[in-house]
Amino acid sequence: MTPLEYDRARIWHPYASLKNPPPVLHAKAASGLEIETADGQKLVDAVSSWWCVAHGHNHPAIVEAIRRQSEKMCHVMFGGFTHDPAVELAEKLAAIAPRGLDRVFFADSGSISVEVAAKMAVQYQNALGHPERNRLLALKGGYHGDTSLAMALSDPDGMHTLFKGIMTKHFYGGEIAAIICEPVFQAANAMNFYHPEYLREMRRLCDERGMLLIFDEIAAGFYRTGPLWAHSRAGITPDIMAVGKALTGGHMTLAATLASGKVADTISGGRPSAFMHGPTYMANPLACAAACAEPVPQRVKSPARTAKCA
Repeated sequence: MTPLEYDRARIWHPYASLKNPPPVLHAKAASGLEIETADGQKLVDAVSSWWCVAHGHNHPAIVEAIRRQSEKMCHVMFGGFTHDPAVELAEKLAAIAPRGLDRVFFADSGSISVEVAAKMAVQYQNALGHPERNRLLALKGGYHGDTSLAMALSDPDGMHTLFKGIMTKHFYGGEIAAIICEPVFQAANAMNFYHPEYLREMRRLCDERGMLLIFDEIAAGFYRTGPLWAHSRAGITPDIMAVGKALTGGHMTLAATLASGKVADTISGGRPSAFMHGPTYMANPLACAAACAEPVPQRVKSPARTAKCA
């Protein structure tokens, strides 16, 4: 079988049937704005490969950072170890994050960073003596990922309708640990924009009721909507924030959950005092090195008139 024939017969693609899959293009190379296919077509990656390739494909500064790190250490477990790329990235994230969000937990995907944020909120409330606060309030039209807890926090009438039966419902008054939302811009499930005043009222309500406020900036963060963080239009700060996608310029998979000192200290003062999460590839050195690279804008020639959009 050719590579495309084997792919069609044996490999599942996102949101696709294996029995009657949609056609796929055979990518062979990518550079700047374009993806080149095996038959010689050059396609403009108009969606930045699901919004993560923020600086263009194969940006030389990011590729070089990965190469240099690969000569030293490709991976080491983060349990019991640390390393320079992780420390450097944590410092850089804390420097650009909303004031006070300087506690960093690394994850290996956006969905996992959302799950981490939700678990932080529940463990925070437990440490305060509120074990009954183990639910989250989420917004209609929201999307937070495809893993089980992230699905449960997404719009149940969106792309995950089939799995309603296994989703925990997160909306019960006195049981609410936190509110989670995509600030200003609801991405994959709805493509909705809403007024920043809604976020200000959300912040007021959380403070009034003792709930935490979680912002999912995975899609909207890193200048996707104009400012560095979409929620900055509201002039408020969340207690926890999830970031990902453009974090490495789309060159490696990496995400992070940023928390306030109040959240981190409360969790660390409870029982258990350890935060109970630990992805195998947490703080992968190659991914951290990619995120720490400082790419400068590339001069990208205009795509050929015959180029198509991916």
